[in-house]
Amino acid sequence: ATRRHPAPILIDQGTADPFLEEQLRPELFREACERAGRDEDAVAHLLAAGRGGFQTTNALRRAHDLAARAGDLQARAESLSLLVELGDGDERARSLRELAELYRGDLRQPEGAVSLLRELLLLHPTDMAVLGELYRMLLELGRHDEARAAATRLMERTA
Repeated sequence: ATRRHPAPILIDQGTADPFLEEQLRPELFREACERAGRDEDAVAHLLAAGRGGFQTTNALRRAHDLAARAGDLQARAESLSLLVELGDGDERARSLRELAELYRGDLRQPEGAVSLLRELLLLHPTDMAVLGELYRMLLELGRHDEARAAATRLMERTA
């Protein structure tokens, strides 16, 4: 029988360390945490490295997936925020969309979702689904003038 130690695993990886990838090998630590059933330690490690700019988008996407599996809304939001910040165009757009859904749904922060949808429209100004979602959210928030403007943009795109 294996007993789980209650304390988190801490590693001093010094974010300014030029040998992080070659010597500390953060991916191996993440994999070991997952095998040991310590997903929360893997997520914490990946997010800490991401904050320091040391994680790839694939590792941050893995942090998001682990956080989703654990039901950790804050870690999901942070991993998606880091993906928005560090990702390329497609990853950034995907993460903005997911983050907006998270804000609207589980986090119940519709104003934050509206801001994220507007940011997404800067990347994809002709995305009908995003325009439609923005319209619906603005209506729900009682922001009728802004909703009307979004509806006008939506109709212009379909004409």
